[in-house]
Amino acid sequence: MTMIKYPKNVLQAIMLLIFGFITLLPLIAINELHIINIPKEIFNHIMFLLYFLGIVLFYTLKNKGTASFISFFKTGDSFNAIAYIIICLLVMIFQVGINVPLAKFISYHFSKTNNITNPLNDIYTVLASIILAPFCEEIIFRGIILRGFLVNYNFKVAILLSAIIFCVFHINPSQLIGALILGLFLGYIYGYTKNLFTTIIFHSLSNLISVLTALLLFQTLGIGRADIIYGKWTLLTVGFSVILVGCLIYLLHAFVKKKCIKNV
Repeated sequence: MTMIKYPKNVLQAIMLLIFGFITLLPLIAINELHIINIPKEIFNHIMFLLYFLGIVLFYTLKNKGTASFISFFKTGDSFNAIAYIIICLLVMIFQVGINVPLAKFISYHFSKTNNITNPLNDIYTVLASIILAPFCEEIIFRGIILRGFLVNYNFKVAILLSAIIFCVFHINPSQLIGALILGLFLGYIYGYTKNLFTTIIFHSLSNLISVLTALLLFQTLGIGRADIIYGKWTLLTVGFSVILVGCLIYLLHAFVKKKCIKNV
């Protein structure tokens, strides 16, 4: 097993993320001076990609070659088919029944602006959320930060701390609750499997379901400010979804404790 020297703790993880922002300063300066003319939507995604590459470079240098980029994709373990079905149900119910209504509710009360919109109006952001963000964020937060924490903290603390950092990274108030729960969930999967491919796929699936739910809301409600997303059924939907998610988590953990994991 590769010996991870960095990051060992929360402070080092935060410094790593800060370094990523520092690498963007030249590009930001160039953009402010209008030396290049790139649409804002594309420019933001270019910045995110460079931010990711800066973090990977710094991480590799700090580990002095003991952790290469290729090492992120060494195949770990895999759950069995039933466990994967449970995870898919978990992700779907969480997004549709908990995260989307809570995020829209919080967004409405913070911004007081339209929060029911057509997500396909910004196709670049949709593609980035399904492809770019899961790939880069899983390498950063599970492949780098959580992997380092698992060496230096106990299992539960490592997952919790990495999920909190993942949550804070998202900044947007409407995304904080969803990011925290998703971070805990993906951290749990990675903690048992050490398989980054799995977390990337389920992160992508989670974002895809969120986009499809937002599109369905737009087609049903049209553009508007929705105080209560599902109307009189909102509280019932969220409450029932919380119960279902809790039961599925218990069931998934039971499978894990029975060691229904196979080497791949």
